[in-house]
Amino acid sequence: MPQIEISIQENDTYGDGWQGQWVRIFDNNGVQVAAHTLEGGNSGTDVFNLESNADYTWTFGEGSWIEESSFTMTRTDTGEVLASASGVASSGSFSLGEASAEEEGEGEVDISTGLVSRWS
Repeated sequence: MPQIEISIQENDTYGDGWQGQWVRIFDNNGVQVAAHTLEGGNSGTDVFNLESNADYTWTFGEGSWIEESSFTMTRTDTGEVLASASGVASSGSFSLGEASAEEEGEGEVDISTGLVSRWS
């Protein structure tokens, strides 16, 4: 199944990391497919892939000093914001459609094979 690149921008206003906060992502069967935290500092970015054409749920919280913590999760090929939270334990859901034929630069799809050719 095609994958979609996802980015999580993590922020901490105090600058000491998330103190146990996690963004956890689950597939539609409730299986955790990703987990991300800010180990230290004011900010960080994690990039990972999720399967396209699927539904997901997410949670944010668990640790202490959550009022210092925030995140924004985006689909990197379209810039669509999938989830965000700031200062409170939160949860939600999002759906990913088809993978973009052009994630970077120009590209074309070979209809007979479904393969994507990309170039910058």
